[in-house]
Amino acid sequence: MKVIALAPRDQRVLAVRAVARGAHEVCSKPIDAQELAGVVQRAFQRADLELEGRRLATGDAPPTLRVLRDETERRALLDTLARSGGNLSATARLLGVSRPTLYSLLRQHGIRAD
Repeated sequence: MKVIALAPRDQRVLAVRAVARGAHEVCSKPIDAQELAGVVQRAFQRADLELEGRRLATGDAPPTLRVLRDETERRALLDTLARSGGNLSATARLLGVSRPTLYSLLRQHGIRAD
């Protein structure tokens, strides 16, 4: 866990030790409220960036817009097919596309509509 260390103005050795041990930041005492608020805000931002960096490094990146769109389109096709009882004309009408476009979408998503 990262911390914010407070050290007396004349104790630089304490400040250096705190940073060496992983302190986010070292502030001199006495500290005013605005300075402390800024330090805490920067610490949270730094922690968020570190978390995002770890997430990206492990390959846990969010899906691309293309992937999300394809998943949503496939789900809409399957749901509408089920709602229309497999009737392709009704499915096309409910989705607001032509039958040839529906056939193309079904092929594209590997959905068989027998």
